[in-house]
Amino acid sequence: MSRSRSPSYPVFSLPEAIARVRKIHDADRRNPVERIVVASHMGYSGISGASDQAISALVQYDLVEKVAKGELKVSQTAIDILHPESETQRKAAVLRAAYSPELFKGLKERFPESRFSDSALRSYLVRIGFVERAVDTVVKSYTETCNYLEQIGAHASEVAQPGAISEFKRDEVEPRLVVTPVAPKAVVDVAPTSTDGERVLTTGLLSKEATFRLLVSGKIGVKEIERLIRKLELDKEILADSEDETDRDDTSVFG
Repeated sequence: MSRSRSPSYPVFSLPEAIARVRKIHDADRRNPVERIVVASHMGYSGISGASDQAISALVQYDLVEKVAKGELKVSQTAIDILHPESETQRKAAVLRAAYSPELFKGLKERFPESRFSDSALRSYLVRIGFVERAVDTVVKSYTETCNYLEQIGAHASEVAQPGAISEFKRDEVEPRLVVTPVAPKAVVDVAPTSTDGERVLTTGLLSKEATFRLLVSGKIGVKEIERLIRKLELDKEILADSEDETDRDDTSVFG
């Protein structure tokens, strides 16, 4: 009879993970290092079940990343937390790390409010397949992570970065793309803004003569991003057909 196994989960909370990755960064910066070195920086005498679980937690929080077989390095997300260019960047990185674990992402969708009871969380974890011995660890790590977000004021509704999805509830909202031509040497403002209920989700450079800003009304999630991609692909086909028509007209006049 096979032993029952719980889904993957971080064995400690995000603030604990940040404290551990800080030790790794202090010792080796972003250099690729072997797993045993990472384990030693966290206070383990060698590779063991406990050190493997700790490393797995850092990977799940996107604080370290795999670079080769048996090698890891500190991630950009960790750098944005440890040495941010601004407080907004730090909060956004903390928020991104908090919901990088697939389990925590799912728990956020299940319990969208910042307040929830331990009993409700426990009941849900058992229902989705967690064995009793793992429930206490998950409740502690997730609750402490949520409390940490509250403590530093990192909320999905308040923190946004260009190119980052800052809302986790996915309503049916159609995004609107606005392309604004600018002079070649103009400075592009990439800071998140809000005008008439809209916010800049991302900006970018299209060419030397043009940039774009993606303005979003309401909430946006993965489904809306996928729809936007399909919409842009369709617009590309229409534009290509239009250019073909222009080429044919030129040929008929001058050829």
